[in-house]
Amino acid sequence: AHKKIWAIKILHRDISINNAMMYEEALLDGTVRVWGLLIDFDYVVKVDGSSHTAGPADCMGYTQGMLPFMAVELLQAGEDSSVQHTAAHDVKSFVYLLCWITMLYDSP
Repeated sequence: AHKKIWAIKILHRDISINNAMMYEEALLDGTVRVWGLLIDFDYVVKVDGSSHTAGPADCMGYTQGMLPFMAVELLQAGEDSSVQHTAAHDVKSFVYLLCWITMLYDSP
């Protein structure tokens, strides 16, 4: 899901347990395909093709996302920093989300 929205130069910036979903699709041949889905596009920004970042002006003066899933670099930077939110920060949020799921859930 993230790869598809990144392909059209959209940065989600709020990857969390509440915004990432999975669903199964039964195919005609009897196999099951699992799809990922991102919801809650309140903090998305369109990024230009050169920088691949969302600057402080795009952040409306505060940091987006749920704290347990935010990239450490963004948390350490604070609100008045020049650290820009990048696609790499979203990918780090996916890693934290995967850790959260594997440690807190034993089954689907």
